[in-house]
Order: sequence, then C-alpha cells, then structure tokens
Amino acid sequence: MQRQTQHVGNMASWIPQSQCPSVTPALRRRTAYLAGLKAQVDEVIRDYLAQRPAAEDVTLAVLAQLAEPIRRLRGKVSASRLNQDVGLFVAQCLVDLYGADRVQTLRGPDGRAPSQRRNPRDDVDWVTSFTPHRVAPEARLCADRILLDTCVARKVLHGDADAIDLDALGRAKGAHPISLADGAFAELTRQIVERRLPLRDVVRRAEHLDALLDPQMPVAPGGIELAVLAGLRPLAGLDLDEMRGYYRETWRYLRTRRSMADLSKPGFYDLPSGKRFRIGPLDPAHIESVFEDASARWATWVERAGSQLRGLHRDGHVLDDEDLRQLVRLFLGKDMDEAALDRIDLAVRVIARRVREAAKRDHAYRPQGSNDALDFDLLLGVALPAWICTQDGRLVRLARETGSADAGRVMAPSELVDRLTAEQELELDAGEQRAAWEGWVARGPQGPIDAGAEGWP
Repeated sequence: MQRQTQHVGNMASWIPQSQCPSVTPALRRRTAYLAGLKAQVDEVIRDYLAQRPAAEDVTLAVLAQLAEPIRRLRGKVSASRLNQDVGLFVAQCLVDLYGADRVQTLRGPDGRAPSQRRNPRDDVDWVTSFTPHRVAPEARLCADRILLDTCVARKVLHGDADAIDLDALGRAKGAHPISLADGAFAELTRQIVERRLPLRDVVRRAEHLDALLDPQMPVAPGGIELAVLAGLRPLAGLDLDEMRGYYRETWRYLRTRRSMADLSKPGFYDLPSGKRFRIGPLDPAHIESVFEDASARWATWVERAGSQLRGLHRDGHVLDDEDLRQLVRLFLGKDMDEAALDRIDLAVRVIARRVREAAKRDHAYRPQGSNDALDFDLLLGVALPAWICTQDGRLVRLARETGSADAGRVMAPSELVDRLTAEQELELDAGEQRAAWEGWVARGPQGPIDAGAEGWP
C-alpha cells in the first residue's frame, strides 16, 4: 500500500480518507439528496478505475457520464453547490467501495483543505476545477508483523541508554510492519497518567517511534479483536477497518497530548459509516480498574485450574505435560477450532505450565499483578503472525522452555535487530522471509536469550 502521506512538490500531499475524512455524519447529511445516484456513481467509478487504475480525475468522469441526472438536481441547490456536493459524494462513494485507508485525497499544506486542479476536459465545461482522489493498490503480502512490548517502547520514550536502536531497526525492518502491542499501549497510558512516564518525554520522542510504526495500525488490538484479526475467530459483526481506525486514533490522541491537562479532554473520531467514537478523557481510576479486572480474571482462572489439578493428583490421576496441554486446548476449544488452537500453541503451553506451577504445594505460582495477564495476551499475537519484541527476559525464557515451535518468535531487541539485518542482507521477499523463518524455527532456537542470529536463516 502507498505510504500514508505522500508529498507532491512542496505544497500538496496525498492524505488517506482515514486521516482526514470526507465521510462524517454532517457531510453524509449534506449529500443525502444525491443518494438516488449512488448506484450509477458506483458503476462509473468501478468502470473508470478498471480501465485507469492510477486515475486521479474520477470526479470528472462521474460529472461527464452522469451529466443529465446531475443537472436535474439543480432545482434543489445552486449550480456551484451542486458541483461541490457531487465532488464530495464521489469521495464518499470511493470510501464505501475501497475503504478509507486506500482512498487518498490531494490536500494542501495543512493536510486538510482540498488542493484543487484545473479541469482539462472539454466535455465538463461547467466545472473549472476539481479535487483529485486516487485509490492506492491493495497491500501485497507483508512479512510478519513485529509487536513491541511495554518496556521496549518505554525505554525509547524515556530516552534510556539501553533502548532499542531505532535507526538500526528502521534500516533492517524491511517489509515487516511494526505495532505497539495492545497491552503495551495500555500500560504506557497508565504510566503517563500516573506520572511514572513523564509526558514531556513522550512529547519529545513519540515522533521518532511513530516514524517506525505501521501508519495503518500503529497499535495492534488485543483480546477478541486480536483473535478476529488473526483469523482465530469469526468476524461476528466486527468491522476490521473500523477497528484499525479506532486504534490508530487512540495512538494519535495519546502522542499529541501536550500537557497533563490535555489528558482530561476528550478526542473524537468520525468513521466513514457515520459512527463517532469518543477517546478519553483519561481517568486514572478507570484505567486502574481495567488492569485490576484483567489481573483478577487471570489469577482466578489459573488458581482455580491449579486447585483442580491438585485434586486430580490426590485422586491418583497423574497428568503429564501433554495431557495438561490437551486439557487447555479442550477448554479454549469452546471458541476456536483445531487449526486455530494449533496457531496459538505457544500460549496454550504457557497456560499449561502456569497451571502446573499453581498446583504445587510449595512455591506455587502466583500471578504477578496484571503483568502475566498482559503477557498471555501478547503471546496470542504470534498468531497474526507476529514476532514479539520484549525486554522481559523472564518471558523469553518461559517461551523457549515450553518447547513450542513458535518459541523463537519471542525475542529480545538485540536479537530482533540481528535477525532482521540477516534477512535484509539476503534481500528476501515476504514469501521467502516466511520460508526462511519457518526453517529456522524448525531447527529450534537454542542458547541464551541474546544468542543473536546464529543459525538464522
């Protein structure tokens, strides 16, 4: 897909409709009287772009081919207003057909006001200028996503000396899109609100991190939304474009706050569907309650399962690791099929290990606040598919001790950069990257956490 913003000359830029929409409730109402033309407009758009995929003057094509039905509407509004509304309606129809992320509009230096071009067509002589729109091609197969854990992002924002080298990561990442994990974004938000991460550090350094993040999905979802995005569960009414837009706007909201007072002010995001989301204000008590709830649910489940396992042992039933893994799969299988469970094998093995530890009489496992709940959610991200970059050596060790084929997808920052660098040196395309990675995983990651790129690929 095209970059999110492409500058044209020194002035105008191609801005996706997902960033600066022509589709809002107010603008939909403005063009409502044109709804009777929608089927015809959609047909003209499809035909025109099928012949000229890179065309930027589709508005003129609509005006030319639907001149008569458009003229019949002049009694409703003035001629100049009608021309403007048709241009707006074309943008709305483009978004409906191709999605707000793919439809781009040429806008001025402020990134909002349309940048118009002179009409070169003689067959539309009643229009002097028009706003160009274009449709970016669908994204080709991407390499696996990279998810950044809390501490990785925090060290960058805090300016720590041992933070991941963003320049090296930028040079090496190739086709891999990078996102903040959902839990990492939530934890960073909590740290900012609680003043453990100074907002001035975020303001100063967020743009450096933002430059590396996937502009379409800078924050990856968690929970059920992650499962749907990864194809582990059916859509069940979830709009993926809407979901990506919401996460994109929540990141923009956080990184554009300039003072703690700004965090107490809400932001709003209008979707092409006409829905409006409110983001913020950030309430410390509510944020804390969300973390406490996640921690309590995880702790309750693991401790209850551990207690049941102790009961089985007392009754003479001894379950080995494979038995326990199958029981966890059976429990999770209420919401996922066998193929989906295979793709979250790493998370299944971690749960099984935690349950066994919780069943011990001495030195039993006790969940560590919300961290372990967030770790489990993070590990589910492997199914996107994704690599997990974390500063948490405990989590890397835990993953590799499970023996899962996906264990090597959880790695320290230095290991991530080493692997990406090796990949770039071989100049692999997305498909070859996947094959090389799977070969490396099949041989099995060995050695200490920061073993680097030995054996890769």
